[in-house]
Amino acid sequence: MEPHSGHCIEISPNSYLHSATPTWRGLEDYSRDLVEEGNELYIVAGSYGEQKRIGSGQVVVPTNTWKVVVVLEPGSSIEDITEETRVIAVDMPNQDGIDPDWETYSRPPA
Repeated sequence: MEPHSGHCIEISPNSYLHSATPTWRGLEDYSRDLVEEGNELYIVAGSYGEQKRIGSGQVVVPTNTWKVVVVLEPGSSIEDITEETRVIAVDMPNQDGIDPDWETYSRPPA
């Protein structure tokens, strides 16, 4: 598999500085590094909470964004996930001025 050959759809209203800061970008860069090392990644992301509404009140801007990255050895698939599989989980406030180190927002996977 070539690096960056997966599909990516990310739609969630967020603070410009949140998505453009080293925090979120740092996790994405780290994920790319893992792929370039030959790992397989399964990524799920989302948001929650209501900070405010935009677009005539039709769109909720969430208070937090989260991402879960499951790291598998080359050639592995989702069926190979075990309790020992490496999982990176983060929960970040959707606001400007957050800590630039994404690991600050690491959470133990449930």
